[in-house]
Amino acid sequence: MSRRIRVPFVLLLLVVAAVAPVGGAAATGSSDAGTVDVAGTADLDGTADADVTPDTAAGIATNHGGTIVRTTTFSLTPGEPGSVDATMRFDLPDGVPELTVGPFPDGVTVVDEGGFDREGDRYVRRDHGRAALTLRFDLPSEQLSTADVGIDTGDWAYVRVPYVPTEWSYYGDAPAFRGDAAVDGEGAVQGEWAYLGATETTTRSAGDLTVRYVRAAGDPDAPSPDAVFAGWNWLATRLGSGGRDRVTVFALPTPDAMEWRRSPGLASDEDGAAYVFSRAPATGTEPAWFHEFVHLLQGPEPSEGMEWYPEASATYYARLAALNLGASEYGTFREASTVEEPRNVRFTRRSSWRSPTDYRQGALALGAIDATVGAASDGDRRLADAHRRLRDDDRLTYDSFRDAAVAAGNGSAGAEADRVVDAPARHEFVDDGLAYADHAPDRDLDGDGLDLATEREHGTNPFLADTDGDGLDDPAELDRGSDPLAATRDADGNDDGEGSADEPDPKTVDSDGDGLSDVRERELGTDRKRADTDHDGLADGEEVEGVTDPLDPDTDGDDLGDGEERESGTDPLAEDTDGDGLPDGHEVHVGTDPADPDTDGDGVPDGEQHREESESDGEDVPTWSPRGVGEMVGDLVEDALELPRMVADVVRLLT
Repeated sequence: MSRRIRVPFVLLLLVVAAVAPVGGAAATGSSDAGTVDVAGTADLDGTADADVTPDTAAGIATNHGGTIVRTTTFSLTPGEPGSVDATMRFDLPDGVPELTVGPFPDGVTVVDEGGFDREGDRYVRRDHGRAALTLRFDLPSEQLSTADVGIDTGDWAYVRVPYVPTEWSYYGDAPAFRGDAAVDGEGAVQGEWAYLGATETTTRSAGDLTVRYVRAAGDPDAPSPDAVFAGWNWLATRLGSGGRDRVTVFALPTPDAMEWRRSPGLASDEDGAAYVFSRAPATGTEPAWFHEFVHLLQGPEPSEGMEWYPEASATYYARLAALNLGASEYGTFREASTVEEPRNVRFTRRSSWRSPTDYRQGALALGAIDATVGAASDGDRRLADAHRRLRDDDRLTYDSFRDAAVAAGNGSAGAEADRVVDAPARHEFVDDGLAYADHAPDRDLDGDGLDLATEREHGTNPFLADTDGDGLDDPAELDRGSDPLAATRDADGNDDGEGSADEPDPKTVDSDGDGLSDVRERELGTDRKRADTDHDGLADGEEVEGVTDPLDPDTDGDDLGDGEERESGTDPLAEDTDGDGLPDGHEVHVGTDPADPDTDGDGVPDGEQHREESESDGEDVPTWSPRGVGEMVGDLVEDALELPRMVADVVRLLT
C-alpha cells in the first residue's frame, strides 16, 4: 500500500506598506508549496512571482536567499510507552525575518516554545537564525494504522514528521524549504520517517539502487537479508530505480496484540521509505516485502485515468517476483490471480471501480498486456521494460503508459491496453506460464530438465514439470513423441503417464476447442488456449476456414468487427459492402444499412446524402442513433456521480 498526498502550491507576493527593517517590501512563502507526503515532508523549490526590490536610498537590491531547514529530532521516553519527545528546529537564512508554524495536529503538543511567540494555536519566530520548539507525541502502543503518525511500545518507536502548516516572509529571492529527521540515540531515518531503538542494518545494491534493510536488533521474526534482497534485486533490475538512488525498508517488530495481516506494510514513495511488520513472510504468492518495495520503484505520480496503476503494478510484480524466484508455485499464483466474479471495469474512468479492484483486476490487466508484449517479442521484452520508460515523465498518463507498452511490444500491446484498461472489461487470468517467465533462456524454472528456451519452443509451462497434468513429465513426453500440452489418451484408454500402450497423435490435440490443432495454432501465431484469439466473436478455426484473419478483430479495417460483420450480413473483406461511399462501421453507428446503398429508398445513395447533407424528399435517415444518445447520457450520469467525490477531495485538502 502506498500513500501520497498532493497539496497545491500557492505563493502570495505581498507588498508591505510599512518600511521593513532593511528598507524593502517583503514577500511571503508557505510550506504548502510543492509535494507533501503522508509524513509531512515539504519539498519546496517554488520561487516568487516577481523579485521584490528593497526601497533603499541607493536603490540596490540585496540577495537574501538560502534555505529554510527544519530538523525534527526524535527521542524515546523510556518507561512511558505511547509517547515520543521531539525538537523541531528551524534554521532561518538572513532574508527570512518572520516564520509562523502551526497549528499542530491532534496528538502533538508543544511543551516548550523556545524562541517562538505563541499566538493562539500558532507559533511565530520574528528573527532569523535558529529556534526550536519542543514537542511531545502521543502515539498508540500496540497498533499502527495508515492514519497514525507512528507507534511507541516503550522499547522502540516508529514515527514520522506530521504535516504542520509553515509560513514565512522574506526579502529578495524566495528561500527553498527542506525537512529533515534525526534520532537522538540509537535508530535510523529515511526522509522524514524515523525508527527509534537498537537496530541491525544491512546495505546492499539492488539493480542501480542502494537499499538499506533496517530491523530491530535481535528480532527473531525479521526475515534474513538474503530472503528479502533476492526479491528486491529481481524487482529493481527489471523495473529500474524509479529515479532515485537510495531507499530504506524498515522491519518493524510485531507486538503480539497487533492485527498486522490486513495491512502488513506501507510505503512512502516520496521519502523512499517503507515499513513491513517483521512477522510478514518473505515467501508465498505476494510477499508484502516485495509489494511495498515496488512502490519505491514507481516514478511519476499517476494522473486522472491511471489511479489504478500504483497498486495494480505493486500487486502484479510482487507476485511475478515470487513466482520466478521459487517463493510461490504456479498453482497458487493462478489461484491468487483468479477473480471469481470480475466486475465490468473501465480503469480510465475512475467512477467505474473502487478498491480493491485496482489490486485484483488491475493486476490481471497488466498480466494480459505483459503476455501480449512477450508474445510480440518472442519473450525478449516484457511490460517491465515499459515501466522503466515511464520514470522520466512528469506525470503518468494513459497515453504515456500505452506508448511505453507499444515501444516494448508492438501495436498489439497498445490494442490490448485499450481493451483491458481503456474499455469496459471483465478481466481474466491468462493461463500461460510462458507469459510470466523471466527472460532467462538457460534457466530451468521447474526443474524438469528443460531450459526456458526449450520450454518456449514447445509451448510448455516453464513452472510446471508436467504441463498437462497427465502424470508424465514434459521431457518424457517429448522423448516418446506424445503431446506435453494435452493429457492425450493411449490405446489402453489411460492418460499418457498411465499404462504402457501409448499411441498418441499430437497433431490432433486442440486444447481450446476452436477447430485448430495446437500444432497448427503455433504455426499461425494464434493462442492455443484461447478459442478466439482476437476477441472478435469468431473462433480461430472458423476464421481460418473462412476468409477473415484470426489475429485481427477487424480484417477489412472498417471499424466493424468480423463477428459484427457476420451479424449484420456485411462483407468482412470489404470496407464498404454496399458501395455507397460510407464504411460499414460508420453506417452501423449512424443507423443506415451497410448492406443497402440507399437505406431510405429516396434515390440518393447514403454516402452522397451524408456528404451533401441533402434532405431531398424529407425521408433522410438521421445521423444520430439511440445507441449514441444512450452512450452520451451514460457518460453524463457517470460524470455527475463523480462530482461529489471530487468536491469531497477538495474540501479534505482545504481543511
